[in-house]
Amino acid sequence: MRRFAWIALFLLVVQNATGLFLNLYVALPIPGSFGAVFVLAPILTVHIVTAFLLVIGGVALARFGFRTRLPRLKWISIAALISVVFAVQEGFAFTFTQNNAFSFGMEMGFLGAMVLCGTLLYVTGPAPTAPRPA
Repeated sequence: MRRFAWIALFLLVVQNATGLFLNLYVALPIPGSFGAVFVLAPILTVHIVTAFLLVIGGVALARFGFRTRLPRLKWISIAALISVVFAVQEGFAFTFTQNNAFSFGMEMGFLGAMVLCGTLLYVTGPAPTAPRPA
């Protein structure tokens, strides 16, 4: 479960970095032209693909969290999935409306997932190490 949380945390950092770059340097096409979104800038395609990878990873993380017997791990992983799905929904709304409120919602969703993945890493603690022979 920690491995999934580390991978998700890495993908969330990539997602935030590409999102900030896009927000500063790329203008989206006319609302409603979804095909133009993919050919506009390669970094936008990376941003979109990373979002879908985060949804798939969030489902896997929630699945592993749901199998644990610790309720806090279960609820943290499910909350992270909900946060990612919310962020992706806000991203689609921003793409088609170009309303900055949706862009802010997308960022808050991804930041919420990042905090929850960090919390999951903190709660699970470091992997146990075997004692060294004397």
